[in-house]
Amino acid sequence: MIDSSEYYELLEMFEKTFNLKVSAREKDKELWKKGYTYASGEINKIFKAYEMGYSYGKFKEANK
Repeated sequence: MIDSSEYYELLEMFEKTFNLKVSAREKDKELWKKGYTYASGEINKIFKAYEMGYSYGKFKEANK
């Protein structure tokens, strides 16, 4: 999912919600595959929770 347009849309929604700049993202995209999307560990933790909520919402919607 990391290279998909859906993932980038999720990043944009997250950054807009928390008023972050694209520059907050980890530069090395190989680290994204390991779960390190943002350079800050704290921002990364919040993003992981946001991503889980997004995934759960998609799951619930698909299983109505």
